Amino acid sequence: MRSEPKAPVVQMGAGGANVFLLRGEGGNVLVDAGNPGQAERILGQMARLGVAPGDVRLILITHGHVDHFGSAAALRREIGAPVAIHALDAPALALLTVGLLIGTPLLSLLGAIGAALTLGSRGGGALLALLVLPLYVPALVFGAGAVSAQAAGLDFGSHLALLGAMLALAVFFAPLATAMAVRIALE
Repeated sequence: MRSEPKAPVVQMGAGGANVFLLRGEGGNVLVDAGNPGQAERILGQMARLGVAPGDVRLILITHGHVDHFGSAAALRREIGAPVAIHALDAPALALLTVGLLIGTPLLSLLGAIGAALTLGSRGGGALLALLVLPLYVPALVFGAGAVSAQAAGLDFGSHLALLGAMLALAVFFAPLATAMAVRIALE
């Protein structure tokens, strides 16, 4: 009885992103790493295909978008294979990572203010969007602007500086605003 040949390229979904496994006699190559938080899902799909983490020799990132590299660090820790990206995309990837490190806590702090303001109100979801969205837009504009400026060969430092200033203000004022909003909602 003949066994079915293994497909040389296997597409694996990873939370809205495509990840591919290239099978080869000398080892496998994982092409792209999906969105952040998708490492376990990708490893599970590999296990179902009979591919052990040690069978992967390289994690290849096609370009510097978060849906392509988001789980690269987690996969590297689990698999142990090196991560490769084209030299032209490496600076954008580094800048995007810095922008996410600054922007993620900023958006979380702003969301906490909005959640506290809508605490106990009817239709809080719609109100939350109306309160928080105008606060999110500048953070998203400066974060995306930094990457766009870098890609165009322009100075991106001012974008990151403004994003950092917004985070510094949010770290100081968000806990105070959140506490006051919660106190008002509980009275």
